[in-house]
Order: sequence, then structure tokens, then C-alpha cells
Amino acid sequence: MTWALPLRDRLHAKLSRSALAEGQRLEGYGDFAAARALYERVLELDNLAEAIYRRLMVCQRELGDPAGAVTTYRRCRELLSIVLNRKPAAETEALRASLNSIGASADP
Repeated sequence: MTWALPLRDRLHAKLSRSALAEGQRLEGYGDFAAARALYERVLELDNLAEAIYRRLMVCQRELGDPAGAVTTYRRCRELLSIVLNRKPAAETEALRASLNSIGASADP
């Protein structure tokens, strides 16, 4: 079924783009709880969507859960390392570092 892999990848990319657009719309309205729920659901379907992890971390931070954001970062870092053999993007690392300024223990 290797013929289905490109289709699966395109659908995952479309899901991520759509979820990011909707989630950021919700964030724009200040509805971080709804955006967080959306991002969590998307990650159940595509656990390698790094941009979704970043937005989830932002929502967790905005909802007063920096420890949850650090846990999300660690999950992202671990999956990217194990599955794709790569580190998180600079944007993800910068977001993790910003959690230090609000008192979260964000050691890698």
C-alpha cells in the first residue's frame, strides 16, 4: 500500500493547515481553551505536526499551565527524535525557552 503514502501525507498536511487556521482564529477571539482542545484532537490524528505542538504550547501558557506546555514540548521533541531523527525547529525551541521567563522548569 505504498501508493497510499503520498495521499496520507497530503491529507495530514491539509488537516494541519486547516486546524492551524481555525485554532488561530479561536486564539484571536481569546478562546484558548477551545483552541487547545482542537490542537489536542489533531495531535491524536497526526502526532508529528510540530506547528500544532507549538500552538498547543501557546494555549497552555495562556491558560496558566506552563508545566503542561513543557510536557507538550517534551512529547514533541521525543517523537520528532524517535520517528524523524531530528530536533525541534528553532521556533519550537524559542517557545520552550520563553516558558522559563514565566517560571516553568523547561530543562530539555
